[in-house]
This record gives sequence, C-alpha cells and structure tokens, in this order.
Amino acid sequence: MLAIQYGNLADCLAQAKSESTEVQLRALQALSYHTKVSPMNRNLIAQSTEALSIITALSKSSVTQTLSLSILFNLSLNPNLRQCLAQMETIRHLNSVILSPCSPEAGKLAASLICSLAMLDRNKAVFGVAGTVDALVESLRSFRSNPAHHLLSSLAELVQFQGNCTLVVRSGAVPVLFEIAKETDGEDLAGSSLTSLGLLARFDEGVEAIRTTEGVVSLLVDVLKRGSMPTKEGSAELLLRLFEEREECLAEAVKLPEFLNLVADLSVRGSSKAREKAGLLMRKITEANFDTYVEVPQWNINNGNRVVKGSWVIERRVRGPAEVALMEIKKGGLVAAVIITVLLIQVVVLGVSIGPTRTFFLVAAADGAVILGIVIWVLVQIVVGRRRRTFLENRLAMEGEELRIEYSFLRRVAGLPTKFRYEELEAATDNFGALIGRGASASVFKGILYDGTPVAVKRIEGAEHGEREFRAEVTAIASVHHVNLVRLLGYCCVPVRTGPRFLVYEFVQNGALDSWIFPGRGGDRCLPWGVRYRVAVDVARALAYLHRDCRSRVLHLDVKPENILLDEDFRARVSDFGLSKLMGRDESRVVTTIRGTRGDLAPEWLLDRGVTEKSDIYSYGMVVLELVGGRRNVRLDGEKSERKWSYFPRIVDGKAREGKVMEVVDERLQMEGGVNEREVRTLVNVGLWCIQEKPSLRPSMEEVVEMLEGRIPVDVPPETEMIVVDLLAIDQQSSVAARRLESRQFPPSSSSGISVSVLSGR
Repeated sequence: MLAIQYGNLADCLAQAKSESTEVQLRALQALSYHTKVSPMNRNLIAQSTEALSIITALSKSSVTQTLSLSILFNLSLNPNLRQCLAQMETIRHLNSVILSPCSPEAGKLAASLICSLAMLDRNKAVFGVAGTVDALVESLRSFRSNPAHHLLSSLAELVQFQGNCTLVVRSGAVPVLFEIAKETDGEDLAGSSLTSLGLLARFDEGVEAIRTTEGVVSLLVDVLKRGSMPTKEGSAELLLRLFEEREECLAEAVKLPEFLNLVADLSVRGSSKAREKAGLLMRKITEANFDTYVEVPQWNINNGNRVVKGSWVIERRVRGPAEVALMEIKKGGLVAAVIITVLLIQVVVLGVSIGPTRTFFLVAAADGAVILGIVIWVLVQIVVGRRRRTFLENRLAMEGEELRIEYSFLRRVAGLPTKFRYEELEAATDNFGALIGRGASASVFKGILYDGTPVAVKRIEGAEHGEREFRAEVTAIASVHHVNLVRLLGYCCVPVRTGPRFLVYEFVQNGALDSWIFPGRGGDRCLPWGVRYRVAVDVARALAYLHRDCRSRVLHLDVKPENILLDEDFRARVSDFGLSKLMGRDESRVVTTIRGTRGDLAPEWLLDRGVTEKSDIYSYGMVVLELVGGRRNVRLDGEKSERKWSYFPRIVDGKAREGKVMEVVDERLQMEGGVNEREVRTLVNVGLWCIQEKPSLRPSMEEVVEMLEGRIPVDVPPETEMIVVDLLAIDQQSSVAARRLESRQFPPSSSSGISVSVLSGR
C-alpha cells in the first residue's frame, strides 16, 4: 500500500490552487490515485485544514469537476470522514451536479458520493433538508439519459429514514419508480426501482402511495411475468406488503388469470429468496380463505337465485350470462303484460262508447290476434330462456370444476396445504369407514380424493389449538419437503370450536414399521436385516433435515415405529409431524406439555426441563434398538404370576460390553441368516449413543447419518446409569427407586406419578 508523505500532500494541494488548469489536473490526478489505494492517505488529507475546501471548490469547475468528485468519493469510503464531508454547502453543490452534470461520469460520481455519505444515519436527515430527495427524483424523470442505477442506489439509501420517505412520496417519486420498473429495456433498472419501492412500503405513508397508484397490482404481476429474478423478488415483496395492507389487492390479483401460474412457477424455478416470497404469497392466499373462490357453482333452479358459498370473485364470473338471460325473460314478460293490458282497456273503452257495432268487432278481433301473438311469443321466450339458462349453468359448473382442480394443482406445486371441506373428506373416506390406524387421540382413515389421489386422513379429537393457530402451524409444516418425509397435502377445520381437526397425508403403501418388526403385529411379516439398516439411515436423514435444513427447525417429538411408514420400495417415510413444535433458529430449547409416546420420551422431558432436538435423537435411538431386537423396549416378560418389566436398552448395553451383541438381534433374523455383525454393532453403538441421559453427549442427526454411512467411526458409548429405569420403577422396588431418585436431586416436577403412567403401552 502506497502512503503519501505530508510534504507531497502539501505540494499537491499547492498545485491544486494554481491558476494553470494543466497543473491543477496533474495535482488532482495524483490525489485521486493516492486516496483510492490507501485509507491512511484519506485520513491524512482530511487532517489538512484547507484540503476539503480546496477540493470542493474545484468540483464546481467544469474542467476539474470529475477528478474532484472522484477524490471526495474516495474520502467518503472512510466511515470516520463521512460526517465532516456532509456539509450543507457540499450537499447543495452535489444536488446541482445531479441535475445538470458537466459529464455523465460526474453525474455518476455525485450520485455515488451521496449514497456513500448517506450510509451514515445522521447524514440522511441532512440530505433531506438540503433537497437532495427532490433533486434525485427530478433527475430520475429522465432516467434514460441519466445514470439511473447510481441515482436509484442513492434514493434507496435515503428512503430508509422515515422523514425522507415522506419527502419521496410528496415529490411524486412513486409513479416515476413504477415507470422505470415498467418501461426499462436493456439495463435492468426495474430491480433497483422496486427495491426503493420496497423500502418505501415499510412506512404507512409509502405503502398508501403505492396502493393508490393506478393499476399497481396488474403492473406488479406483469413485472413478475417478464422481469429478471431480482425484479421478480422485488415485485413479490411489494405484492406481499399490499396484500397485508388491503385484502382488496389480494382479490384483484387472484382475478388476473396468470397470477397463480406465475406464483407457482416462481416457487419451483425461482431463486431461494424468490421461492420464499412465492411461498409467502401462497400462504397469504390460504389464510385469506381463497379456497372458496373456486367452489363449483351451486344453483337453486326453483327461484333462479344462486346459493352463494364463495366470494365476490366467482360471483362476478357466474352471475353474468345466466342472470342476464333471466332478466331478459322478465323484461320481455313485463313489456308483453303492459301491451296486453293496453289492448284490453282499448277494447273495453270502445265497447262502452260505440256499442256492439261492426267497427267494435273488427277492432276487438285485431286486438285479440295481437294478444294471442304476444302470448305465443312469451311462451317461446320462456322455453328458449330456460334451455339457454340450463346450458349456461352446466358450462359454468364445468368451468368452476376445472378452475378448482387447476387451483388445487397449483397449490400442490407450490407446496402449500389445501383446505378441504368436511364433506370432501367424508366422501373420500366413505363416511370415515376405512379405519387403518388408531392412537390415543387420533384415528387414521384411508381415502381417495376427487382426482383419484389416495390419501390417509388423520382425525384429531379434542384439538388444543384455535383454528387460526392450527392453520398457521399446518401451513408451516406443509412447506417441509424431503424424500423421507410423508407429505402433508392439506387439512380441515370443523366450524365447531371443540370439533375435530383433520390432517390429509399422502397414502404410503406398506404401512407402519411396527407391523414389520414386531411379532404378531403383521402376521408372519419380518423385515430383512438389510432393509432395517436402510430404514435407520432414512429416518436419520429425515430428522437431520427437520432439525437443521428447515427455515424453522421442526421437533418431531413423537418418533416411534408407528410413525415411520414404508413405501412400495420399503424406503422409510417419517410421518405424523403435523402438530410438531416449531423452533426458531435462535432458540436453544422450548418448553411444552408432554405429548409424545410414553416409553420413548427423553429423561429431560419427563423431568420438565424443556426439550430440544436432542429429545428427538433420544427417541430415534430407542427406535434403532427396537429395529435391532424386533421387540418393544419396555415390555412385560415371564409367566402371568411372575411377570416383570423388561427394559431392552439395559439388556443391549450389557451384551454389547460383554462382546455378545449378536444375542440381542431379532431371533427371526438369526434363523434366516444374512445378518451383518459389523452393521449390528454400528446400529447398537449409535442407538446407545443416542439414548445417553445427558443431552450434550448425544450426537446430532447429521453425525448419526455420517456414522451409519461409514464416513466417521463409531466409538464405544460411555456407560450410562439409565435413570429412566428408576423413573419407570421397572425394578418394582419403590423405596429403593425413590432413594436413588432423591439422591440425584431432580426438580420437584419429576413426581412419582410419572413412574406409573409411562409404563402403559402405545
């Protein structure tokens, strides 16, 4: 790095004051070079009492303006110099340069200098007072001939101060920025202008100005269709802000035929930020109950009135032709009735005035013929009108069905849950007759949706959440996608507050893991050893994804064989995480009520110490040991009169330390053969690591995956006291167990009531 000597600096400044333009340019070139390469040189120049005034004065000359602005910009790169550079006189001069620069390069440097100085928050207000906002907006009106990128960057920096936001709105910047976003070709200025609009939308005055711009929703949707990826991100962000402000904007967007297609396409093929924005847009549509906008139209044929179930969006589409036809019939009938009444009055008046003469009978006959013709015309109109109306109703019903199916497809592509009606689920499951599973608070039914998709419908009794919280949690969970997770397709909330909630999952062919590894659950079925090992890897990958790769970490809190399903290729799919606990990225633990499966719960949960992802890892370790042994971890063994509780992890730990690990393998697998002892030892050690009482000793799920795939070695786990044995009172010596528990000084929440309740089976 080149450092300038103070003597050289003084010489350069003296030459800059020379009356010779050539000498001034040489001095400024030297200063520009030295301030560009060295922060120390910038500070040295700033320490000179007259340096800044000399350079600022030279920037007012058309000959030396570009070089002087270059030096000032270099000086502004030092944060400690920004305040002293932001003098009112300097700022007003920069405003004049922006409005009428002596060269394009000078305009760029002036705009860049404003942007750099405005990075210091206290300078933002100074620029607003000095009129810089008005100057920038005025210059942007002719953005094709001015350095628009630099001007937009400066405006985006200034608008972050709320006072400047008001100035920007009053200066008419919003229409100008939209004009740039709409009409730019060649340079991509649309993304920069939308960034400024997005910053404006953070304040109420800014979002109101954006919302009241004519055609703003259609303009943003058009930008979403044709813009580059940064432009699409800015457009999606603005649409989100508008939707939050006014639901009418959301309704207007949904009316545009290409909107849902664009959002779905963005959610699949956009950048990571664009996909996130698209997901939020679809979630906003879901929360606004826009499912009803695509209801199949229902009609009451008797009185011709539509039974309205949805919203005004579809009403406008359906009311048009059918109601016009009905109104035409009514209008024709009214006109006919008036004419017939006039003719009858004419006949009566004529009969009274002239009597039964020949003229009277001729007029009466003519009137009668006209009346007969009118009646025939009315009857024909009624018949034709009814046929036309029936045709329109059938056509609109078909369009509504196609729209509903298309909307459902787009929601699935975007990864968002569908809100089903109770009647749909009732029809899909044949009135909930195909029961395939039952738990403590839920039942699972097999069903087939209207489009032929097989599903598993889980009915949750006694819901703990309100509908809003339930929908918010389900929407977040439905955005989770992984090859080893069962996908949540949708949900249903019964209008009754205390009614059941329904979760709709994709149907997995081979059912739950417990029916394949526990004797008696699935008849003679027994999962081969190779498949069991692969299942352990698949489940580990799924949990690793939930714990680390999701936007909000998801704690499953109920990992067990019953919640691990096997597809047609016997790959594991983790299910039943629809009501799991969402955990922020900055949270270390959460406190929640006990709601997992008793027997597989981590000790810290039973002792009311809060849960983390380590609680899931403990349950995973218990599942791994059940995979190896083909038996429950907690069960009653022995004859009826002498039955005792058996705790399998303690047995496995003892056999592993004796070097007899093969003795804990499922007896059916031992008879069939083909069991790899190295894999057994790996699974057993991983399982014992995962069920360590101290959460800090348990490996993360990423480490578990690497252990199982052989990328890192699996050490022998340390001995553990297995305090769960005491909590479960398995040795049935209550006094001894009580003393052992007391000696560990657990919190008072670990009461003896738990030791009895956790023993019951699943």
